[in-house]
Amino acid sequence: MVTNTGTDAHGVSAVVVSDAISTTSTALDVKGGTSVSIPVSITGNDSPDGPYAIVVYLQYSDALGSNKTSSQGASIYLLPALQLTDVRYNWDVFHLTGKGTIGSSDSTTLLFKVRSASAAVIYSGMSLKAGLATNVPGLTILNSSLPIDPIGPKGQTRDIAIQIVSNHAPPGVYNIQLSLYSKDNQLIAGQTIQITVTG
Repeated sequence: MVTNTGTDAHGVSAVVVSDAISTTSTALDVKGGTSVSIPVSITGNDSPDGPYAIVVYLQYSDALGSNKTSSQGASIYLLPALQLTDVRYNWDVFHLTGKGTIGSSDSTTLLFKVRSASAAVIYSGMSLKAGLATNVPGLTILNSSLPIDPIGPKGQTRDIAIQIVSNHAPPGVYNIQLSLYSKDNQLIAGQTIQITVTG
């Protein structure tokens, strides 16, 4: 939010200086004594993940010519350019389908990969956590927290497996949440997949 305590200002835009991001700002006219929000579009650069310092100031023109405000410091966290991909249940050869349905005393394997969109960065220290959206008696995720191997530019992991076991869990359809975290425990990506327990 920008508040103009002086005379009318024209072409007010935000300038953000950082090695980690690129920005574009919409220029707006701001009348004296009013407040407006200045939209800023932010795009992460292909840089290592982590916290980065940024400097922000406004530039504008008024009756006296071109001006800029004093700079303000802040910080921003750049997430890894990673995504969960190929999320699926292991193949059930008897039913010729991914085994997303299990019996009351049964188990299945959930598979996924992690893919990098970076052309330059090697990402490391990531982890994945898997959990049920609601507590279900008898339904357990055995390896619910997993380290993810380092991933090079445009790289992809092999299949990573999570075991889901039903020990007389009640019949129903339940949500499993996969959450991918950075080395600093920042959430990168998430995906929900359903598991069905039959009677």
